[in-house]
Amino acid sequence: MISGSGSTLFEELGLYYIGPVDGHNIDDLVAILKEVKSTNSTGPVLIHVITEKGRGYPYAEKAADKYH
Repeated sequence: MISGSGSTLFEELGLYYIGPVDGHNIDDLVAILKEVKSTNSTGPVLIHVITEKGRGYPYAEKAADKYH
């Protein structure tokens, strides 16, 4: 869930990076947001969330250029 060992581009830019995470898993997102809120980090935080456009809505899933 949280960035593993080694440095990422975002961390090299001074961001606290978390991800990638499944944007469709609400329980995980809530836990991550609570974790970020409770940290003592004074810098910016980047949460890399991956979602599927239109997931759960068949018309949007079939039409990549519509239903934004």
